[in-house]
Amino acid sequence: LMSDLGLALDSEHLTAELLSRATTAILKTRDGLLRAAVPAPIGTCIFLNDVTIEELAETLVLHKKLCLGYARSGDGVDIFTSPTTGTIRE
Repeated sequence: LMSDLGLALDSEHLTAELLSRATTAILKTRDGLLRAAVPAPIGTCIFLNDVTIEELAETLVLHKKLCLGYARSGDGVDIFTSPTTGTIRE
């Protein structure tokens, strides 16, 4: 659905290095707990605290592989959308 709407599923800016830096920063502000919200099932969530940076990086690799199977390899159509045309630049 997100891809059909032209929304991005992935970004070239989302890298393992960025994920590592962001996770390290989050851990500093949350008493050492990640508190990552994960849908389980959709509509509810659980919070994960014991996920390592290595596990996050491995999951990012899987995410990027999955995105390749979507339109535009997971890229969005445009950074802005319009309710009448789908994108502002059309």
